[in-house]
Amino acid sequence: MIPGFNADKDSIAAICDFDRSLGHKIIHFLPYHRLGMQKYISLSKDYPFEVAKVMEISDVEELLRITTKFGIQAKIGSDI
Repeated sequence: MIPGFNADKDSIAAICDFDRSLGHKIIHFLPYHRLGMQKYISLSKDYPFEVAKVMEISDVEELLRITTKFGIQAKIGSDI
């Protein structure tokens, strides 16, 4: 979930609608972070999401509530 790209109510609803059409019951969201920024710097590349706001857990939780309207269980992070 990247603020300004797909971390908004309409995008989350569209993702849930698509996942539901595929029969998915659980969705895992990975909130944006800047852990990869140093790799871009070391490769002398511009980091395309430098201006994106790092998401707070409260921001993520608000978006996750949308998934219940679609009958999809949402989790933050991955089980892998």
